[in-house]
Amino acid sequence: MRWEPGTTAARFAALRERQRLESKESVAGGIAYDLWHTDTRAEMGWDDGTVDAFVAEYWETMNGKRHPELAPYFISLMGGAVELFPEWNDSSSQYPAMNARWDERMGWELGTTAAKLSAMSALHSAEGQDSMLGTITYEAWVSDMQAALGWDDATHAVFMEDVWDIYLGAANPDMIAYVASLRPRYHTALLSNSGVGAREHEQAAFGLDDIVDLIVYSHEVGLLKPDPRIYALTCERLGVQHDEMIFVDNVPAMVAAAHKMGIHAVLFQNNAQAIRDIEALLAAHA
Repeated sequence: MRWEPGTTAARFAALRERQRLESKESVAGGIAYDLWHTDTRAEMGWDDGTVDAFVAEYWETMNGKRHPELAPYFISLMGGAVELFPEWNDSSSQYPAMNARWDERMGWELGTTAAKLSAMSALHSAEGQDSMLGTITYEAWVSDMQAALGWDDATHAVFMEDVWDIYLGAANPDMIAYVASLRPRYHTALLSNSGVGAREHEQAAFGLDDIVDLIVYSHEVGLLKPDPRIYALTCERLGVQHDEMIFVDNVPAMVAAAHKMGIHAVLFQNNAQAIRDIEALLAAHA
């Protein structure tokens, strides 16, 4: 087209942003393919043949075959940075205090709740059932927990509210806003070591499906970070090479595993530092 470098990318980005604001996201099925094609032709000012060629290259790019004239397909893959826990500890560090509160509430000897849950976990392990690998259903996990604790439905429902309150933590609004702002210039994803039921509860709490393009949960794919296969699977699902990804996590082992695979890895320490490091990587690969 003999345009100034960056013109195609800028026009296509403007088109995607306008469609997003009009709730016409092609990846979410919010716009028909014919209308998407028409909008692309109008934005670019091209004839049908040129648009057809462009769209063909676009879909090759979406399937992992990059073309230098198309906008960069760079992935910002976030780990645990959209949820906050006290001092950035894993949420599981809060469960002992929760169990102790329930011991007191039920008039049990200190350690009883934890012991009952540990016995259930040992039984699950012996039977090859792991909630974080998805080898047990959410319904069976909840039912087994209630049976182990010996509580009625009402009491167990309150207990499960406590479990999920701790699991979810609290939103990190600044980081969520930043991740959301990366779209549509970049494709974004969440990769999470998760337990059964996490997708439904996290969506209800944070609306994560509305923030990123893809969420990969360990319990849905049967793999856990830092297993290299879960990073590779995420790259495969998004059609990118390892060196086209930025991965952010607050756990050093997760970051080290990503770095070993050739992924650009950032250790989350605080919002300002993480955003600064991400922007530096994006600028270096623009």
